[in-house]
Amino acid sequence: MRTSRKLRSPGLTACLWVLAGVAGAASATDTRYSVTHALPMPGVTGWDYLAVDPDRHTLYLTDSSGLIAFDIDAMESRGTVPTDLKVTGVGLLHAVAFDRARRHGFLVHEVPAGVVVFDLASRKHLTVIPTAPGPDAMAFDAATDRLFVLSSKVEGVHTVTVIDAATLKDIGRVPLPGRPEFAVTDGAGNLFVNLADRNAVARVDTRAMKVVAVWPLQGCSEPSGLAIDIQHARLFVSCDNSTLAMVDSHTGKVLASIPTGDGTDAVGFDATTDTVFASNGESTTLTVAHEDSPSTLRVLQQLSTSPGARTLAVDARTHRVFLLAGEYGEAPKKPTAENPHRYPLIRAGSARLLVVAPTGSI
Repeated sequence: MRTSRKLRSPGLTACLWVLAGVAGAASATDTRYSVTHALPMPGVTGWDYLAVDPDRHTLYLTDSSGLIAFDIDAMESRGTVPTDLKVTGVGLLHAVAFDRARRHGFLVHEVPAGVVVFDLASRKHLTVIPTAPGPDAMAFDAATDRLFVLSSKVEGVHTVTVIDAATLKDIGRVPLPGRPEFAVTDGAGNLFVNLADRNAVARVDTRAMKVVAVWPLQGCSEPSGLAIDIQHARLFVSCDNSTLAMVDSHTGKVLASIPTGDGTDAVGFDATTDTVFASNGESTTLTVAHEDSPSTLRVLQQLSTSPGARTLAVDARTHRVFLLAGEYGEAPKKPTAENPHRYPLIRAGSARLLVVAPTGSI
């Protein structure tokens, strides 16, 4: 376990990185990953985010039919979490987040705009908290016990709904200077938000509930996925121009960038191995990279996946990566109440849960 960055001097930080690189070279930097399972997911017609509850070894997948709970030890579905909402729309369920101390799970529901709260142990529905219109991404901040819900699905609504985790009440809104795509927290009172239409990352003070910085991302077009290495204060940003950028979360400076693939969307980080993953839905690849130093990001592998595998979740306990894949049909010509964004449906029977795991050395 590495010392917190807050306690390091710049010289000591560099020394520790060198020692960590020598000690971990064989186990982390030379690891090869493979698709070990492609599990049928009958009934899945469309999805958005995936998230792992590390305490209960459960993977949650947002599907058009509801929130699916998947046991990642037994490798089998545990059914759909009740929401007490009539979920009939395509692409209306989005992010999942956890308050591990209170054993609460949160699910973004776009229409009606709100967050479904459920018990992580029993998976029983608890309540629904209304949000600003068009909610999508979400992040829980342990430093303030607050949930931050990003709205971006309604034209012109670029705001964050702030929810107190103890009372489950809406306690305020944070206007954003651009369209948010994804967010992460650092546990020290900072929320980082990708602004897709600004090619930038915003830093929000989670205590003061206001934007305190907006950092342009040089060389990054339309940032989407976002992950964080808290110990080393590094953000990993996936960009629409087939690039993954490593950014200093203290200054906003782009320190390194690597090529990924077409349709790069989600990003995940395994803090125990300093490994970064980016899912590329159009080129059907998973970019595997290693954070060699505070300024060095190196591609280890471009792993072939399957069509549609654009979002992911990382389980740091087992070092496995989970992706949903499936064959897309035609997009509807006009928006409807059931499909307001004209998302193409996944062809019946084609959905698969891909499990990627370390299987040897490169």
